[in-house]
Amino acid sequence: MISIKNYGSVFGMADNKLRLLDFSEPVEGVSIIMIDGMVHVETLNGNIPIYMFKMDKNLQRILHEHYDIWNS
Repeated sequence: MISIKNYGSVFGMADNKLRLLDFSEPVEGVSIIMIDGMVHVETLNGNIPIYMFKMDKNLQRILHEHYDIWNS
């Protein structure tokens, strides 16, 4: 159960937090880029292949926003 006090903080979280499959800390996704024909997520710490991420609503949103890059 979410209290009213915590309600704003839950929905105020950054939407660009992406989870890696290895259960490490979430990373901040910036955009989607193509490198040598492979889709990567550009993060603040470098580029990570898309297959390294857990598919969730945040990753789906970033993929949708950058549809023209990965579907060219």
